[in-house]
Formats: sequence, C-alpha cells, structure tokens
Amino acid sequence: WKATFDVYVTGFFFCFKELMQTMEPGGHILALSSAVTRFPENALPLLHVGHYAAAKSALNEFIRWARREAHDRRILLSRVAPGSVDSPFHRNAPAWRKPPALVPLNELSALIANAVFEANELDLELVAPLPIANG
Repeated sequence: WKATFDVYVTGFFFCFKELMQTMEPGGHILALSSAVTRFPENALPLLHVGHYAAAKSALNEFIRWARREAHDRRILLSRVAPGSVDSPFHRNAPAWRKPPALVPLNELSALIANAVFEANELDLELVAPLPIANG
C-alpha cells in the first residue's frame, strides 16, 4: 500500500512541486494515470488491484487541483489514463490475467507526442474496444 502510494501519488507530488519552481511558462507536464479507476468492481474479478486503483484515483484528484496552480504559471498539465497497454507485461501475461483488449502503444504514444508538440492539454481515458464475440 505505502509503496504504491509513494510511487504514484507522493512521487508525482514531489515532481510537480519541483516543476512549479523551475519550469518556464509554456511548459507541459504529463501525468499517466490508469483507466482501472473507472472500471466497475466486478469487471476484473481475477485482479486484486485495489491499492493501485486507490493510488491512481488519488493521483487523478491531485491533478484536478494541481492544474489550477499550473495554469496560474501558464503551464499545461495533462492527464492520460490508459487501460491495459500493448506492452510485454500485458501481451505476455498468463491467461488468467491477460486483458481482453489492449491499447496500442503507438496510439498512446502518438496522442502524448501530439499533445506535447501541439501544446494541447489532455484529460482523457483511453481504453481499447473489447473484441466482438462471434456466434
């Protein structure tokens, strides 16, 4: 519990605090959250990720409030909350933990790169559509 909150919430807090002291106006901070915070509790019956979902929920709330401070300094603060991303962790997962759909990594990275290069602030969840069952 503590390690999860230390990384995802406290870690972002300290990075944000430092950036607010050093980043020039026109800068852009991007925080990665997780779409797991939006899934109903029965959507992932085999996963026990309550600590992770709680930390990402706390991060989402912090970002919502921190955005005011960033905007006061003319800095963008984006939040992207992807579902399971097509990475070795998910792609090579055992069957009991393999997600039914994966967000393509190139789609996620293109969204982030475009937001940064075009100075577009993001606040979105990105979840891959579930495959349609045949039959």
